[in-house]
Amino acid sequence: MKIRRSVSWFATEPGRKFVFGGVCCLGIGISSAYFLSHTFLLNKYKEIVQMYGLGIGIPIPGKVQKRIEDVMNDMKLSVKERKLIRPFTVFGFDMFHAGCLQTRSGAIVGIPSNFGYSKPEDVDRNHLLVNMDQVSWNSQAGKKLLDAVILSEDAQKFAIAREIAYVRTQYVYYNSIFPVAVITFLYAFTNNCNNRLDLFNKPLSMRVVLYTLVGLFGFGSWAFMKDFTAICLEAQVDKEVCALGENYIKGGIEFYTKLLNRNISLRMLMGEKGEKLYTTTGNEQYMLRQKHMPLTYRMEYFKLQLDELNKQTESGSTKGASDSKSQNIPQGVDPNIQAPA
Repeated sequence: MKIRRSVSWFATEPGRKFVFGGVCCLGIGISSAYFLSHTFLLNKYKEIVQMYGLGIGIPIPGKVQKRIEDVMNDMKLSVKERKLIRPFTVFGFDMFHAGCLQTRSGAIVGIPSNFGYSKPEDVDRNHLLVNMDQVSWNSQAGKKLLDAVILSEDAQKFAIAREIAYVRTQYVYYNSIFPVAVITFLYAFTNNCNNRLDLFNKPLSMRVVLYTLVGLFGFGSWAFMKDFTAICLEAQVDKEVCALGENYIKGGIEFYTKLLNRNISLRMLMGEKGEKLYTTTGNEQYMLRQKHMPLTYRMEYFKLQLDELNKQTESGSTKGASDSKSQNIPQGVDPNIQAPA
């Protein structure tokens, strides 16, 4: 009885004002938490994901730092943009980014430690664990994993360029706006339904059904907007990096190929947990959402770009040879007439 009275209080005028204030705090709070973690609290975010050795952040190797500078030169970044990007060594073997260049706080780009590997002997096999167990490096999955963590210079430069291109977008603003926009719409819609259908004077179960359906729709809308934006930006970023030249295209093919091989190896080594995380082709596996563009699609895009580039090169060389041949024919002479024997 007391619980029922407490719930019915929310249907009163003071209760409605309390709910309105709570909804405002919820929407602003979620959006602010995301925005602050990518701006004013960016350094704190970095401390959480950074790789440490003896309590100190592991510095980026000199040769990797040189590749970062080369990528910035290839992308023709301004002096201001260079200062806003702060690379560091991230924990794990995945690239990482946070923040964006559209804010004063700038962005951080996480470089995995395996970017310092040049050959299999460089891999610290004792500290590379899967499910907190040592990897059987002599197994087929172990050999494939060992090969996947070693990237060429072109593949590393592609991965760095991809992250820099992503932090040049305005994804932080998009992801900050989506929660508050969805929550505001849901509140306005449910409040309108309550007033039009006079649900406050009807059984509580009717309002519970309405709130449940609207809540599920709101979560689906937020997930769709966030995932759709991420996929569109990833496609935009890949296209931008492709424009940097053939070496970046080849680097992209290698990077995604080895990323897929790494995921396939982890699927084999992790057992049931790996089967839930990765598909047989190496793509990340999701239940309902599609948070990122499938890696196989991204790899195929770069293969198509390389084929197109090769066709243009071949057609250009063929045309050049034809022009050179025609220049050797005297003016006024028909090239189809053969010289007498």
